[in-house]
Amino acid sequence: MENTLDVKYDNHGRMQYHPALHTNQFKPWTTSDERYLIENYAFVGAGDMSLALGRTVTTVATRAWKLRRKGLMTPTLRGQANKNSNNVTGGEKC
Repeated sequence: MENTLDVKYDNHGRMQYHPALHTNQFKPWTTSDERYLIENYAFVGAGDMSLALGRTVTTVATRAWKLRRKGLMTPTLRGQANKNSNNVTGGEKC
C-alpha cells in the first residue's frame, strides 16, 4: 500500500492547495493563528508557515501583507527569513 500525496506546484514553485496539507484553508483566521504568523513569519517564511498553519503559501503571504498594511506586522526584507533561521538554530553563517 503506497502512502504518498499527489502534491502539485504552480509555475513559481508554490505548493497548490491540497486538502490533506491545508486543513485550515477555507476556515476563518483565528487570533492565535494571526499571532503565530506575526511572531514567526520573519524567521521561517511563507513556505514553512503555510504548512504550520494549514493554509496555502499565497494565503499566508496575503494575510501577512494585510497585517503589515494595518501596522500589526513589520515588513520582512527579502532573504531575512533565511538569515534569521540560522540565528534561531544557533548555526553560524558561512
